[in-house]
Amino acid sequence: LYRSGDFIYYQDNGQKKLGRLRAILKNDEYYKLRVQKILNYNDLPGNLKELSRQRRSITGEVWLQDEPFLTIMTSQILEKAAIMMTFQHQNIPKDSLRISEIIYKCNDHWCVRDVKFSYLHPSDYISIRNPPSSSMPVYKLFLDLYYDDFGTFRNVYHSLGGVYIQFGNMPTHQRKLIKNHFVLRFVLFGGNFNKFMVPFVSEIKDFEKGKIMTVQGQDAWVIADLGIVTADLPQGNDLAGVMRHNANKGCHTYKIDKGS
Repeated sequence: LYRSGDFIYYQDNGQKKLGRLRAILKNDEYYKLRVQKILNYNDLPGNLKELSRQRRSITGEVWLQDEPFLTIMTSQILEKAAIMMTFQHQNIPKDSLRISEIIYKCNDHWCVRDVKFSYLHPSDYISIRNPPSSSMPVYKLFLDLYYDDFGTFRNVYHSLGGVYIQFGNMPTHQRKLIKNHFVLRFVLFGGNFNKFMVPFVSEIKDFEKGKIMTVQGQDAWVIADLGIVTADLPQGNDLAGVMRHNANKGCHTYKIDKGS
């Protein structure tokens, strides 16, 4: 049984290679796997080959490569691989495979960053409890939260914030229907959106682990997670912490070295 985030050995052009399973895709009746490449020292770009990395490679260090990911078939998987991320393990056995750096390309130049800044799949930090009974149906919900302000009076503009929820699992034609948009609450005049979201986020964290709910008269195990937050332009700028589109002065500018 393979899951997203597993390290694997796979076959590519007759060679045995290392990779990390990032996604499992189903196309009709066939499964395809998105794999993130893991490189040995000999496969590193020339500008990253140095004596210190060569010495670390002798003791089992390998390097995780950022995008692009590779798409393979299930028949190309050979077996699971035991690889440790240095920031997740304090005691790493000697000569065991480990990753401490990620290589990536920026402006046609190969760079390195610490592995602790790697993209974390939800399976890396969300612990899901199994349903109490194996016969209990399981429902997994992808939540889409939408935030927008609107005026409540005709002549005087007092913005009232509306927060809505819809299920991303629905087909596109169903998500467009008004009946499938659910009002969560309204942010009152002068209210703070961050404070408003605190109880909602707390409840979502509980739902991430799973809850028993009655669905059509039957107990079911429901797992829900906030997958995406969308907003109108002004509210989106507020959520991102940047100035709105009608600001008189632009944001601050910073000088960053090209190689950073």
